[in-house]
Amino acid sequence: MILALSLLACGTAENPYVHLADVANPSLVVNAGDLPPEGQRLQVLVHPELSGVCRAIPELKADIDGVELKRLHGKFDDGKYAYDRDCNVYEFVADAAVLAKLPAKAENVVTVTDGITTISLTAGGLFTKPTLSAPTAPVAAGSAVSLAWTPGGDTVDATVPVSVQIQAEGAESVAATGVKATGASVEFTVPVELSGPVTASLYGTAAFTPPVSKCVGAVNCSASRAFLLDPLKFEVTAATPEAIAAAKAAAAAAPPAPAPGAAPAEPRAPNALDPGAASRYIVCVGRDEAMVWPRSFSIV
Repeated sequence: MILALSLLACGTAENPYVHLADVANPSLVVNAGDLPPEGQRLQVLVHPELSGVCRAIPELKADIDGVELKRLHGKFDDGKYAYDRDCNVYEFVADAAVLAKLPAKAENVVTVTDGITTISLTAGGLFTKPTLSAPTAPVAAGSAVSLAWTPGGDTVDATVPVSVQIQAEGAESVAATGVKATGASVEFTVPVELSGPVTASLYGTAAFTPPVSKCVGAVNCSASRAFLLDPLKFEVTAATPEAIAAAKAAAAAAPPAPAPGAAPAEPRAPNALDPGAASRYIVCVGRDEAMVWPRSFSIV
């Protein structure tokens, strides 16, 4: 388990940020993850809607449920995101041994403070991996299926595409149609040409986000959770030849479905701004270079 906390802030040479109170209109974003090879982790980003020269806040500390996090220093650049932890990103981490000290709670509180000003987020289910229930009885080909979440209650980010791929034994996977994702269930229609034992895989799990119950000191708080689900297995009863022919004719007339987990068709420039990127990127001029990072991160 890795827990990472990042605080993004920008200032000006005339009014450098030396206290948390100087960070204008901060947003607090918590991204939890449980993906190989890293395993369970948490990333927290606090950033203002502001550009300028950045300064360190040496007194800044962070904790989750009272367990203190270690602060990181130095520059980070993975070719996609670039920031300076001593300038415009204040980042804290905790490893599995530290996270093991956390009490079992329905909600977790992440707190950032410089001893004078404190901001915090309370979210439920940050370390809970949701599961979907598989159908217990055979499903008719071409019919709708509703799979319930355990536990339920997540909010759904409509900007993250969610898709379901279903594969019969010895055949290529087929995209399910009519996919509808909510915090309680995932609904879809089984392709009419399938029959026998099948495996269903859900893509776009980053759309299902833990609910935030409290946001203190920040103008906006949000949380996300990235995880992988094991494929679900169930039985499909065959449709009639007439139903299969009608479904294929309707599919041929419809536009092509997006690839599993595919992002919207939109140009992305992680380290440069395009004319339409103002709503997606924040630019912070560091001590010697421009730093660019997205307004929020998602892990699919």
